[in-house]
Amino acid sequence: MMPRKIALVHDWLTGIRGGEHVLEAIAELFPQAQLFTLLESPGFFSPGINRLKRHHSPLQGIPGIEKKYRHFLPLMPYCIERFNLEGFDLILSSSHCVAKEIRKPHPRISVYPRYGTCGSDLIITSKKRASWITR
Repeated sequence: MMPRKIALVHDWLTGIRGGEHVLEAIAELFPQAQLFTLLESPGFFSPGINRLKRHHSPLQGIPGIEKKYRHFLPLMPYCIERFNLEGFDLILSSSHCVAKEIRKPHPRISVYPRYGTCGSDLIITSKKRASWITR
């Protein structure tokens, strides 16, 4: 059975790099998903991602944030925790920074691929168990 309500969580959308390619592939698999991201640059150009209903943090309202977002890194964990994911059956977090810190209100399944300069891993949790897959 396909989950009915799906949340995709991504740090920020300021250009197309590796994480955004992963997010785009996930968005194509789940076109009905809603996207939660801290901020995004105007005119973000990925069709698969642009189709998704999006939710932004208050950081999005700061003028010029797409150029100076790294100055706000200390606030990002707080901002990502403020997203309300209550009622989602599946949460997919694509993160190299803070999206993996999203509050998880006990969905049926949560998937958290994490990647960065120190390596990659995949965490899959469900109500009954958690597993850690490292590559």
